[in-house]
Amino acid sequence: MGNLFEIIDSYDCENAKFEILQYRENQCMPISTDGARLKQVRVILDNGTVVTETGALQQIQGHISSDSHQKQKNLFHKLTLSRRTKTNDIKPAYQGRGELYLEPDFCHYFLHKLDNEEIIVDHGMFYCCESTIRVSPIKPKKVDNQTYITQTKLSGTGICVLRSPIPESQILKFELYNERLQIEPGGVILRSASLQSPMQNLRNLFQSFTGRTEALETFTGTGQIWVAPTLFLNRIM
Repeated sequence: MGNLFEIIDSYDCENAKFEILQYRENQCMPISTDGARLKQVRVILDNGTVVTETGALQQIQGHISSDSHQKQKNLFHKLTLSRRTKTNDIKPAYQGRGELYLEPDFCHYFLHKLDNEEIIVDHGMFYCCESTIRVSPIKPKKVDNQTYITQTKLSGTGICVLRSPIPESQILKFELYNERLQIEPGGVILRSASLQSPMQNLRNLFQSFTGRTEALETFTGTGQIWVAPTLFLNRIM
């Protein structure tokens, strides 16, 4: 099976190893329309626990079981929070010794380390993480009359795997130091939870002629923020 793919990134934890696999080119392997190769996340557990996105699991090899006790313990809290945020907060957890393969995709995967911090990621970015990281939904934020932004908060210390439709090389990463950043809604895919983000109206020169007022997301404070400018181009095209 090792001849099918190569390991393009990995991270060793105390009781788990996270790997990003990329399948090799051959006549039988599918390729996306833009030439991207199929990728997959593999987690090797050594008496460890991993939390995944709902429906992400493809297969398990070894002595691994679902962490049903922990899910039952927090079920009431999770269901209450899910109703309040209108999102699914029940993430499956797997523990034991063996290998997990998550569903393959043509998207891009990032190994991101948290160090006693909280980040907020765009909907669909979270894929899996160590059990030392808490995964919780955020109430959808309304950016205009018809659009809501759904996000997920990751808190704690440990490694998490994030996925994105664009490669990391196309993401702009900013560090704000008691500063302000304003951007069109939907352009930020990751930010520190410490950054405040009220919506503001901003009238520019074009809008002064057209009479339209555009709403912008305004982030203030200290923390990191990831912006995906090519996503705007994809919408325009």
